[in-house]
Formats: sequence, structure tokens, C-alpha cells
Amino acid sequence: MSTNVLRLGTDGRLPGIRVVGFHGKVGTEQTPARRGPVLADEHGRLVRVLEGERSPREVLVEIDAEPLPEGELPGIGTRLSSVPALFGDRVVIVGDRERRSSWRLTPQTSETSTPCVEEFVAWLGGTEPRSERLRCERVDDVVAWVCSPDEAFALWKRIEAVAEEELVRALGRDKQSLVNASFWLSRASVAERSMYLAAAGLSRAGSPHVEALLRAGLRNRTEEERRRGVEEAAAVLEKHSGTKNASPPGPVCTSFRDRMRKRSLVRAA
Repeated sequence: MSTNVLRLGTDGRLPGIRVVGFHGKVGTEQTPARRGPVLADEHGRLVRVLEGERSPREVLVEIDAEPLPEGELPGIGTRLSSVPALFGDRVVIVGDRERRSSWRLTPQTSETSTPCVEEFVAWLGGTEPRSERLRCERVDDVVAWVCSPDEAFALWKRIEAVAEEELVRALGRDKQSLVNASFWLSRASVAERSMYLAAAGLSRAGSPHVEALLRAGLRNRTEEERRRGVEEAAAVLEKHSGTKNASPPGPVCTSFRDRMRKRSLVRAA
């Protein structure tokens, strides 16, 4: 095992390093998910980034003495086709729900358009097994995309919006549909409002997992804050539950969203 200092390319590329997999296993009912990449050098040896970016544009890495074995990665990991590695890479994993909703993941305005995300969403709706240029591929029942943190966040925001709509639509269906939609929203959540809506959906369906979801997703909130948040989210869902062919949250959720944002600002002050 050895350590080495790598100088990043102008595009953030780690010279001689490639992404060969991601940490953990992800099933189609566990998406969307984000995982750290498994890195290897040109000799197939495992590489670990030990420090963040150093000046000027350098990172310290640790390299194993022996190459990784062929086939499955040792420990718990999922192997991918090798693609170039950039500093800060994330691996986004999406499944059946996201594939079926790919046409709904396009932005509504040019202001929310993100070129790389646009290309990935278009690719997701197709049948191509992999794209070296986009750094994505289909692996069994899921799709893995190696991307930057900003690109992952932009995709998550789109999935979150679609998942909120799906939760409202599930209000008029059976309880299991509501539970499934609630868990999907909790996995796609990037904002507190979505986690509260997911918890309210589970509560409405009589799920025993409401408290566990809140503790895992909102660790920095007190029990009283979580209770109030769920109550407000439940009121939002109640307003939509009696509507035939329930429409997406719209202005009601916008109001709820604003209250959640103000609460966060007050707490941070």
C-alpha cells in the first residue's frame, strides 16, 4: 500500500484513476439512492482519496499493493464498467419508478434546465445499455450514473417534485400505494417539507414506520418540531384527499414549503 499526490486536471479529472463501481448494493425498491464511487488505478488497484482538494488542485490518495480481483468487488459493492473519475464524483442509482417517470423529469422552465441532467434523463427513457460519455449504465434492474454533486442534486430536485405529485395521486388509491409513494418521496427528499409529507402519507396509511422515518430523515429537529411538521403536512394532504383525480400539491404545498423555510431560518438565527 502506498500514498501519492495527484494533480487534478482542469476539468477535475483524477489522472489515471477510474470509477469501477459503487459502495453497497441497491435494489429497485430502494431508489433513488446515492453512493460513493469505488476507484481504481490503471493497474486495477483500489484507490482511496484521503484528503480533500489541496492547493494547487491536488489530492492525496492511497493505493493498494495488489489489483482488485475479477468479477464482484470484495466486501459489499457493485461493479460497474470502468469510466474516468473526477474529484468529488457521486454515483446516483435510479430504478423502475424513475425510469417510468423519465418523461416527467424534464424541467418546466429554461431556468431549471441542466444540460447533463437533460441528457441523462433522455438516455434514461431509452434502451441504450450504457454511455461512456455520460458515464451511466444499466446494471440488472437499476441504472447507475457517475456524476458531480451538483448534477446529483439537480436530478434529485426533479425526482422530488414528481414524487410529491405521486403521493397526492396515491391518496385516492389503496393503502399500499400510499405507503409506496410515501417511501419513494422520503428517498427523493432534499427538503424538510418532502420528508414531512412522506411521514404524513405513512401516518395516513397506518404505517408503523412513521417515527423511524422522521428520526432518520430529520435528526436535527426536536420531537415537538417533527410533530408540528407532520401535522401541517397532514393538513396539506387532507385538502387534496377529497379531490377526484387529485392534482399535484401546487399552491397549497408552496405555502407549506414557505412555512418550513421560515421555520428553518428562525432556528438558524
